[in-house]
Amino acid sequence: MWKVNIKPQTELELKRSLKNGEFSSDDIKLLLIWIKFIEVFGPYELEKDFKWDDHSLWGKWSGYRSSCFSGAGRIIYKILDDEIIVMVV
Repeated sequence: MWKVNIKPQTELELKRSLKNGEFSSDDIKLLLIWIKFIEVFGPYELEKDFKWDDHSLWGKWSGYRSSCFSGAGRIIYKILDDEIIVMVV
């Protein structure tokens, strides 16, 4: 089973975005579904499920991946062994 770790700074930014109305409660629900999906099936199954638009990044973000969880939300994360480190939401 995979473990999702949201960096403290990312968690603060997420709370701020929710408070400012940039994210809705539905966005948060979708983010929680993304977390559950990746914990159960792993990051490589995300790429097969087109609704997440999961893909690898390049340039300064080389080594990271990106997934969409709504029109307003994108997750940038890194895979380390069996852990998913969420850097940006």
